[in-house]
Amino acid sequence: MSDRQLREHHDRIVARNREARQAQMREAQRQADERNRARAARQAEQGRKR
Repeated sequence: MSDRQLREHHDRIVARNREARQAQMREAQRQADERNRARAARQAEQGRKR
C-alpha cells in the first residue's frame, strides 16, 4: 500500500472507532437515564406512601 492508501485506511478506522465510541457513550447515557428515572419513580412512590 502507498503512504496515501495507508493514511486513508487509517483515517477510516479512526472514524469508525470514534463512531463506535460515541454510540457506546450514548447507550451508556440512555441506560443511566433509565436507571435515574426508575429510582426517581420509586422515591416518588415512597414519598406518597408516607
